[in-house]
Amino acid sequence: MFLFRTRSGNQGALLNPAEKGIKYSAELKQNKQFTNLGECKVDARGNCKKLTRAQKAYRSGYLDARRDSANAFLANKGLRPRRRTRRSRRSSSRSIVVR
Repeated sequence: MFLFRTRSGNQGALLNPAEKGIKYSAELKQNKQFTNLGECKVDARGNCKKLTRAQKAYRSGYLDARRDSANAFLANKGLRPRRRTRRSRRSSSRSIVVR
């Protein structure tokens, strides 16, 4: 994550593709939008914003493309792709903390 400040003093963050995938999977699981800093995006009333159908489709497509790319890389190297296993929610060490 690359943190920066704009000329107006606002703080921003840029994510690398791995962090972006973690963020998107957390958003899909919780059906909420998060900033790159991990905070919940809020609307005018102060409520957390929900994902629209288009946003859900984009995020799931992004994650599928990353998975396909990783499997293609492993196939070219002669390795077996990782099998997807179900993990309990407690063991998920990579998650975005909602503040």
